[in-house]
This record gives sequence, structure tokens and C-alpha cells, in this order.
Amino acid sequence: MKKFAAIMMLLLASTTAFVGCTNNQAPNNNGSEQVVVVEKAPLNELLDEMIAQNLVRMPKPIDETLAEEAYHIDPNVVEEYAIAETGISPGPGLIVMVKAKEGKVEEAKANMEALLQDRIGNAFYPQELEAAENAEVVVDGNYVGLFILNDEVKDTAMKMFEESTK
Repeated sequence: MKKFAAIMMLLLASTTAFVGCTNNQAPNNNGSEQVVVVEKAPLNELLDEMIAQNLVRMPKPIDETLAEEAYHIDPNVVEEYAIAETGISPGPGLIVMVKAKEGKVEEAKANMEALLQDRIGNAFYPQELEAAENAEVVVDGNYVGLFILNDEVKDTAMKMFEESTK
């Protein structure tokens, strides 16, 4: 219980210290709106909190090579990323969050959509297929997230992702 309280305090303190949001949507030369620049707490801290809340059970280690090859993380597109995938089979449980480099949000989103299609096509167990088919790619400013999770925890993960900008 003390560890959970400490993690929550750390998350609250880091969120308060690091989170800021500029909501300056100014029209550009052709009258359309520009992308809102959003700053979140570091993605690895947000992911650690999601894991602490058991949204992804027993995550397996993921190195840079695996991130690029299996999870469509392109270092030319992504500035920061955090990935957790369950090591339990069967069991849907994948969270991928990225911070896109300036002007690269659409490319980051396309990479996450390609990853989602890979997961739908490669799903072996029915619950993995169902979770992948119900998943969606979420864009929040310059951040992109993919949450392939059970319905019981997917909404919690997406809410944490979206609210981490406040």
C-alpha cells in the first residue's frame, strides 16, 4: 500500500511539474487550423503507472531493435516512445505510446495503424482478435497511442493517456 501511495504521489508531482498544454490554434495561411502542441509527462512514467494499475500483466522486455522491427517505431518519426506487451498467452495486452517529432504526427499515426492491422492479422486466440478489432489509434496533439487491451481496462488506459495532458 505504501508503494502504491508513493507511486501515486510521484506521478502527481511529476505531472504537476512537467505537464503543460498550449492551446494556441491559429489559422495558417490557407485558413486551416494548426496542430495543437501538447506536452505530457514522460511516456515511460505514464506507462509505469499503467503497469502499476495492472493494465498490462507481466510485460515482457522490449529493446530498441524489437521496437523498430515489431512495433513500427521509426526513429525518424518518433521522438519518444513507451511500449508494454503482456508476456502471458493467451492474453491481449499491448500499449504503445509515441511522441511524434514536429510535423510527423500523421506518419506516427500511420505506423500505429499498420501495427494494429498486423495484430488483427496475426491474432491467434479469439480474445486477442476481439481486443485488436476493438482497438483504436488515439491522437492527442503530437502524441499517438494504441491500446489493444481487454474491455475491462482499455477505457482506463485511454483515459489516463488523454488526461495526462491536463
